[in-house]
Amino acid sequence: MTGLSMRSSEPLLVMTVLVATAFVAGCRDGGGSSKNPDGDGLPSDGSSGAAGDGSGGGQGGTGGQGGTGGQGGTGGQGGSLGTGGAPSGSACIEGAACDPASSAKCIFCNKEGTYQKSCSCRVNGAGKGYRYCVGGSEPCGSSNCGPAGTVCDPEFHTNCQYCDTAGTQQNCVCGTSKQWACVSGSGACGVGCGARRCLGGEICIDLGRFGGTADAGPPVPTPKCAIVPESCAGQPSCAKCISTVYGCFLPGICRDNGPASFTCILGGA
Repeated sequence: MTGLSMRSSEPLLVMTVLVATAFVAGCRDGGGSSKNPDGDGLPSDGSSGAAGDGSGGGQGGTGGQGGTGGQGGTGGQGGSLGTGGAPSGSACIEGAACDPASSAKCIFCNKEGTYQKSCSCRVNGAGKGYRYCVGGSEPCGSSNCGPAGTVCDPEFHTNCQYCDTAGTQQNCVCGTSKQWACVSGSGACGVGCGARRCLGGEICIDLGRFGGTADAGPPVPTPKCAIVPESCAGQPSCAKCISTVYGCFLPGICRDNGPASFTCILGGA
């Protein structure tokens, strides 16, 4: 009976070993796994790693740097001063506005050169500057300058040049003594005209006038150095322009004495 008991227990031991082996195998590969050791389809606590922190959206790119503003253009250069001794904006015309502090005295001639005015800048009752001019009875030219020792007005008369009888150019200034002071200079002199010569490029016009009565005698010669009238277009003659410009019609006459010398006899004193 004892031997029988031993035999009966062997199969039970074998079954027990098989069951244990199967249980261990089930723990490894059965319904549960290392990921689900409970075999219930749910992750076991602590058996799986913590879920990784999901990466957020990418960081926005850095904005581009703003462009540098363009450099401003250079301002235009101011205009040059006007001619004739008067600053731009201060025309040398009688009555024109001017600045007493900066406007120089100046000379005004009409385009045909039949008269010349000397102008300064005075102040009116309202405190405004204006051009005040004298003269106007002589042709525009060097006959309005000098000679040395003769009377002038420093308020109006500008520096000027003329040619003496010998053909030497004189540079003159109207000083505080109210007389022309002149020194010899260099420069071209032209045609003879009475007690002087004209500057190169000028004409000599003898504005002779008859007296106011029939027995007043021959016309009195008054030769003057003058600029060439604009209407002559550089070729002065009685027929082309001199008689018209200076009014040498009947009862006056006009004579061409040479390429740059004319006699214009006017009809009355």
